[in-house]
This record gives sequence, structure tokens and C-alpha cells, in this order.
Amino acid sequence: MTLRQEKRQDLESFSYLWKVDDAEWYQNRKNDWKRLQSDIFYDCELRDIKQYQEYFLKGKLDGYINEDTLFFLTPIVTKEDSDGFFYSDVFLDEERERIITQPYTWRIEKTQQGHEMVTRYVRSFAEYRLAGGTSDVVLNDKIIFKPNDFVKQYIRGSLSIFKGMGSYSPAIDTLDFFMDSLPLLTDKCVVQMYDEPNILLFIVNEGCEIILRNELSHPSAKFQAQQLLNHKDEIIAIWEALDDTK
Repeated sequence: MTLRQEKRQDLESFSYLWKVDDAEWYQNRKNDWKRLQSDIFYDCELRDIKQYQEYFLKGKLDGYINEDTLFFLTPIVTKEDSDGFFYSDVFLDEERERIITQPYTWRIEKTQQGHEMVTRYVRSFAEYRLAGGTSDVVLNDKIIFKPNDFVKQYIRGSLSIFKGMGSYSPAIDTLDFFMDSLPLLTDKCVVQMYDEPNILLFIVNEGCEIILRNELSHPSAKFQAQQLLNHKDEIIAIWEALDDTK
């Protein structure tokens, strides 16, 4: 039996998540799929779209779907479901690492196209997998995520709300995870962005204050700015203790 076949077999234990005999559930799922296909999977190969559709609607997998897309397409509605699926034999440790910084979780601008399901998914993923800090992603005493990647995504997520690119980002719900991740960075250079080597310091020293003073700032932007300001001293202390280079 190949690894792919084993994964399909492991997935069978989660078939209960697809309530295909519930007419209302199935109709809502079909409605969600129409929006997903037009908003997110519009540039995918036809064979991939068909496979995503079968899995999304019925939980059937005949082929390969990468780990972050697979997690995204699974109808998880509770933390217990999320924990069970995330830590199951469906995924390898390195796949779990990628799920934590998966593109669908952080590509939040998709939600601005009016897709309520994506917003709901992103928010529940942030709550179930990330809101409790890094203690929720430890397996066999090993942290199974990449701090460098997560911190970069968190900064981008915060900036997206500050710039008015959306009214929500997973950054809003994952402050504890961010604070746990900061000391684990390998060095300061890994989060250099937009030609700004100290982008994080700029955000907490100036950016947050600008957002809070601006009457036109969205409430979610002000909320995120205040969150970061509340931890300003701690963030700066952690940052200054990091190495400047590898």
C-alpha cells in the first residue's frame, strides 16, 4: 500500500464530518462550493477542480490534494474535530508545519469578495489551531510549525488591516501565538519586508499610533493596533535580544 493509499484509508475515519444525508447541509455545501470555485479555484486545472469538488462535497478522495488545501476543504466545525484531524495519521509532521502557515488561512483578501464561508473558515482555523499559543502545535515535545514563516505572515496580516485591505485578518485572533513565536525567530533578517529591516519596530513604535489617531481607521484595525501596543515593551525587548544576522 502506498503512502497516498494509506492517507485515503485514514481519511475514512473522518467521513462523519460530511453530512451528505442532511439535505440542508448538502445544499449549503454546494452553495459554498460555487463561490469557492469562482473566487479561489478559478485558475486551477479542471482535473484538480473536479477532485476538490468531490472532496469538499462528499469527502471522496481519488488522487492527491496537498495538505493545506485538504485541511481547508474539510468541513471542520469544532475544536475537537480540528484537533482530531490535525494530529491524525492523515498528515506528516512536515505537512502540519505547512498547514499552520497555509496560504488559504492568510490570503484573507479573498474574504473581501463576499465569501462568508472563507471568512468563517479562516476565523475558526485561527481560533482552533492558533489562538492558544504554540502549546497547541506540539507533538512528541516538538514544535511543529515554522516560527519564521508564521511571524512574517502575522506582520503581513496586521499590515493588510492597517492598509484597509480588509476588515479581518487571522492576526486579530492569534496574538498569543505571535508572542510565543517571536523569541523562536532565528534572527531579525528573516522578517525583513518592504525594504524595511525593522518593520516590526516601525509598526509598534509608529504604525499603531497612526492607526489609532486616524478617525477613518476601521474598528478592526484599531483593535489590532491596540493589541500590539499593549505588548509593545515585550515585543521590543524580544526583538532587541534577537541576532541581527544568522
